[in-house]
Amino acid sequence: MAAVKTPSLNDRLMSRLKRPRLFPAGIIAAGLLCAQVVFTLFVYQSNRSLLKKLEAIAAAGYLPVPNTKIMAGLDGFQTAFCGGLFFTLTAGAALSLAAFCIACLWHHAGKRRLAMLPPILIFWGIGIYHIAAHSHNLLLSAAFLLIPAIVAGLTLKWLFPENRQSSWWKPALLHGLVILAIAGIWLPHWSSNVFINIRDQLLLTNPAGRAINSFYYRYTLYPAEAFKALYQKQLKTAQIRVTDQKLTERLDKTLRRLDYLPVQRRMGRMEADLTVRHKGNELLLKHRGKTVLQLRPTRFFRSPESFLKTFSLKIDRLHHFRQFTFLSLITASPLLLYLLLYTLVLNGLILLSWGRKAELVSALICLVIAAAIAASLYSLSKGAKGAYNQAEIRARLQSEDWQARVGAMKTILSAETDANNYEGAIIRLKNSDWTAERYWMAKVLCESDSEKTFQGLIQLLNDPHPNVVCAALYSLGRRKDPAAIAPIRGILVSSDHWYIQLYAYNALKELGWSQPASD
Repeated sequence: MAAVKTPSLNDRLMSRLKRPRLFPAGIIAAGLLCAQVVFTLFVYQSNRSLLKKLEAIAAAGYLPVPNTKIMAGLDGFQTAFCGGLFFTLTAGAALSLAAFCIACLWHHAGKRRLAMLPPILIFWGIGIYHIAAHSHNLLLSAAFLLIPAIVAGLTLKWLFPENRQSSWWKPALLHGLVILAIAGIWLPHWSSNVFINIRDQLLLTNPAGRAINSFYYRYTLYPAEAFKALYQKQLKTAQIRVTDQKLTERLDKTLRRLDYLPVQRRMGRMEADLTVRHKGNELLLKHRGKTVLQLRPTRFFRSPESFLKTFSLKIDRLHHFRQFTFLSLITASPLLLYLLLYTLVLNGLILLSWGRKAELVSALICLVIAAAIAASLYSLSKGAKGAYNQAEIRARLQSEDWQARVGAMKTILSAETDANNYEGAIIRLKNSDWTAERYWMAKVLCESDSEKTFQGLIQLLNDPHPNVVCAALYSLGRRKDPAAIAPIRGILVSSDHWYIQLYAYNALKELGWSQPASD
């Protein structure tokens, strides 16, 4: 009689991890992989265009932002790949999750009826046409074509390999209720402060979080540059084709002040973002050879900012993609995080032999984790409310709890209280071990005008953390002290961090600095 082979530990573990339980996460991962490839190329395309523009700006004698240290990496793979992750985890996640849900609905609710396909395909085709017609970008069109096709195909092949119906409404109801409960916990308190509290409370308090925070601030401006409207970009190029010398000089000065830098030399195959021509008694504001605005010079000079913004909006091709990405950020990205957490917890419980209860318990664990995170984030903002009494603020600043000290500084900012009253207590926090505390210390010093706090901000320009440096630059710009121009310009030239350079440039503009006339 043959001996019965005892299953190994690995065999027992694999038998518990039934493959269909991993399929949803695997299918979405395939969609995200496709998105990463497409959006890496999209960001690389943007990086190359930005590099050519910056080279022309530098050749004309202007101060490029980002500087030459960042420019060196614009034609590399790393910045394109890391920048592409932003679009992958937002727009890519939305396209993947939507295609997955539609494929599941077609299988279960639609019973795979062919008659249900035309409306789905027409809706999909309209979406692809809309993004192609507005963006004129082949890569974005490819993303909206390939990602849903891959995810829907794999869903039907892997998750439902046969035209066999199964009970689906119970798990759908379970996840729907849990997601609604999580949304109900977060939405009443949702504001821009939520992201700041996540950074302060979750990311900056542990090594893994600090690594995520560092990655975000180092690479987020690459994808941002790829889909910003022209008026949102840091520097723009312009060409002035006007024969009237006085009008040319006035245009040059006005455009430089608004960061449309006149570049008279050719930029290879690239054209300037804005070309100004003079025809009769009117200025022609042109883009890629097409006249976008036509108006008298006197009218233009009365409100150049508004007309240049109108010009930007009229040539904006990525408005709808930006809207889609923003909606994806606040909807699809949290759902993707929920799916990841649920899959990890579920398979952990299956390994522990929880059986059929694993799905329900996993969803409830995700709900508890979301509620616990929300409670910890809101406690700090709640603790800062109402502390407007000077004695209370002073007591909080001297507390042993760093969160209480941060709450006191937030109170000073929100109440626009004179920070000079707490100068000594605030300045001593510049050596704090907590990054969030040094950040808020730098922010609150914009409410002070003393020499001591000015020197404190100058010292914080050497802080090892970029968030703190950015906050110090912001405060130096708000204080309107021209003595800060030289050190800020030094930071702008020497820094290898694009975010720091952005804040440095904005601080210089706040202080009245402008790009010099072209060579």
